Amino acid sequence: MRISERLQEVLFGAILLIGLLLPLPASEVLFDIRDDWQVARGTKFDWNGLRRDTMYPGFIDGMERFRPNTAYREFRVNALGFRGPDIPVLPEEGVIRIAFIGDSKLLGADLAPEDTIAEQTLARLVDRYPECRFDYALVAGPGWGAWNLFSIMESDVRPLEADVSLLLAVGPENLLQEYERLHPDSPDLTRRRGWLETHFRLAEILARIHNLERERRHARRLDRQALIPDDGLRTAHQDLYASLVDALGSDEVVAVAYRGLLRSDQDEAEQLAHSQPLRSITHGLDGADLAEIYDRMAESLDDLSAQRGWTYIDPIWSLSSEPTNFSDPAHLTAPAIRDFARDAATAIGDRVAQQGHACVQPTNSG
Repeated sequence: MRISERLQEVLFGAILLIGLLLPLPASEVLFDIRDDWQVARGTKFDWNGLRRDTMYPGFIDGMERFRPNTAYREFRVNALGFRGPDIPVLPEEGVIRIAFIGDSKLLGADLAPEDTIAEQTLARLVDRYPECRFDYALVAGPGWGAWNLFSIMESDVRPLEADVSLLLAVGPENLLQEYERLHPDSPDLTRRRGWLETHFRLAEILARIHNLERERRHARRLDRQALIPDDGLRTAHQDLYASLVDALGSDEVVAVAYRGLLRSDQDEAEQLAHSQPLRSITHGLDGADLAEIYDRMAESLDDLSAQRGWTYIDPIWSLSSEPTNFSDPAHLTAPAIRDFARDAATAIGDRVAQQGHACVQPTNSG
């Protein structure tokens, strides 16, 4: 039987598609083997094991959520579905509760429990106020952006009735996406990730390489001032942050400037190296542009904190760019977290001192 020309085209297209797509699932197997080998050597954190043992499959409301009362090695999820020791929904009488709200920076998945920002900060608060009893809620997860946090703020966080909340939220990708939403006629600043990228690591790597090379070629031909919005970016940032705190229902807030290893005082080569993760998902912005956006976000949050009566801190800026301080362009190592926690504990402790708790002695409030 002779196959029609049209059918031949369809069969050829199907074979070609299979030939192109088949390496993707095969590459996932190879990636898993590599990851297992690196985990066994102790050079990589076992995210696969953590997700398997402590997280719900897939995404819930666009975010990865932890299953209550689960554990993976030292990583323990409490009955509320957050990392950390068990706490009641409402704090016990006389207990001062601190909420730590943010993304993987606060989560510290690859760190021992005692090395996380929450535990290090709480230890310093106990030293400062030895007569007080503290507990904490670590409301943080991998990739939890501003909209993810907003979706759980009223339902999961507000009922915890924290005395002070530390927020490390609203990263540059969130901010640029929010600006695009508010200004649909503006040039695109971020890149939408396709289905293949979100499901296959090989596709993600190839797309990232392609986008970085394309941005390298295009960035020099673009008008920088036209791309980086001024007042609109500031307004979007402040509105987004204020919405988070409004959903929280309390202005007893320590607001932390969202920074990483990228700095405005670095040379071009350093900025390009430290901005790779962001440049792979943005349009037309080089390392200097993204460093400037970090600075604008910090200035914006400082001003908003003054308006709202929050405490503003910028502890990551004071950390040097030494490799001992950062495990990657975004995340702190245990030694750097100790410095971060010192500043966080000072800011939280000052707010605790102003709240009139009976355990806070006047001599301890400095």
